[in-house]
Amino acid sequence: MAYARIIRQNFFNTPEIAKYTIDERYFLIGLACASDDYGRFWYEASNIKSTVFPTDQKITTKWINKCLKKFHEDFLICVYEVDNVLYAHFPQWFSRGWFLKQRLDHPREFESPDCPICQTEDKKREISRTSKYKLSKSNKKKGNLVKCNINEKLSTYVFSSEMIKKYPSIDKHSYRDEIDKYISWATNNNILDKEHKREFEGRLFALHEANGQIS
Repeated sequence: MAYARIIRQNFFNTPEIAKYTIDERYFLIGLACASDDYGRFWYEASNIKSTVFPTDQKITTKWINKCLKKFHEDFLICVYEVDNVLYAHFPQWFSRGWFLKQRLDHPREFESPDCPICQTEDKKREISRTSKYKLSKSNKKKGNLVKCNINEKLSTYVFSSEMIKKYPSIDKHSYRDEIDKYISWATNNNILDKEHKREFEGRLFALHEANGQIS
């Protein structure tokens, strides 16, 4: 694990974070410090408590699980399973301007397996190779990068909030389920170059209409 994390100044003054309590904001920073070089961590409340809150008796595993669920529903973390073990990661860990991240030049050996949906490690290594050796992007490389970006594009705070507000019959949990379905459909059919936000909103509109909420 790297010795330092970057906390940008917009962490404290953005609606995406300001809505949380001080304890929850501290917890987010602690999760960033506890994550590996690719923003991944073991999704296990007792382990997280011993790492982030080792001497805080008032912090319970129940509270930690509640916060993790909230962060997941707000798309700050992505939860996934590998070999029957739950993990999570920050899907925007390497995104330009995001408020919790790692500047990664020489990553250490991974500590958690990569997310099969976001493929953060593969994406980062692909970008790093392209930048280092100034390689032209083949169609295959371009496809891999676009595939990795689908989840990130649909899960941003601004876009997800706009969609949930626009289609009120779809709550955060349903929205997350629809993202998973869409990614599965797009990757299984090798549809990588679409305007994903527009296509995804069309699916939300259809679901909203099926729910009988169109006025």
